[in-house]
Amino acid sequence: MNMNFMLRTACVWAALAVAAGCGAKTPATSSVTGVVTFNGTPLEGAQVTFFGEGRPAAGIADAQGRFQLMTFGPGDGALPGEYVVVITKTEAGSTDPNNPYAPVRSLIPERYGDRAKSGLTATVQLGKSNEFTFELTN
Repeated sequence: MNMNFMLRTACVWAALAVAAGCGAKTPATSSVTGVVTFNGTPLEGAQVTFFGEGRPAAGIADAQGRFQLMTFGPGDGALPGEYVVVITKTEAGSTDPNNPYAPVRSLIPERYGDRAKSGLTATVQLGKSNEFTFELTN
């Protein structure tokens, strides 16, 4: 085999490997944390989701109601911008092992899980403290 051909082939493969590793960069996100309560009690296990123009960000509240959002990876926060916030907390509709398909039921008013009705908003800014408190009530 021609040495020149082998060198060119090696260069092409090296360029392809470099190009594959140089994909689009992940957009800058900002840390987003907060607390969610329902009637004054921390809402453990609540799913908190921020919906904006781009990719949504989400997190789960711990026993103290604290959450941390992620968009692309654990704890990276959210993209800067305006968001509608949706919060849900559900449980299985039945613990009967003979009826595993029973519908889930909401443990908080369903309006908080509806983007059009939640009434919750947030603005995420780069380089700022993005700490939010959501106090849900009946």
